[in-house]
Amino acid sequence: MARRFTPFDKIKIDRSFILQPGRREAEAIVGAIVGLGRSLGMTITAEGVETSTQLAMIREKRCDEAQGYLFGAPMLPEEALRAISDGLGQPGMPRAHGPGTSRPSADPSRELQS
Repeated sequence: MARRFTPFDKIKIDRSFILQPGRREAEAIVGAIVGLGRSLGMTITAEGVETSTQLAMIREKRCDEAQGYLFGAPMLPEEALRAISDGLGQPGMPRAHGPGTSRPSADPSRELQS
């Protein structure tokens, strides 16, 4: 395995870029960040996803993971464990893969990293 020159292995996209789907500049920045992360073999997480429109935009850009109120509110560890054991998700909401996290990509080979 080649040694990485970066001291990190994932990139998080700030919610300020996610809050404005349809805004050309914000979408261009998201696309560039995803491209950079993909070229370095990193996991890319979009933070602050609150609407289905925002989720559609990051799916289109091929972001690996998403976090935000669309999937659930922040919770204490014991609440997260209870939510996981209860199967997560609420009627009408996207199914999450962890507390407040969903994977918009269809790539099952990537595992959720903390």
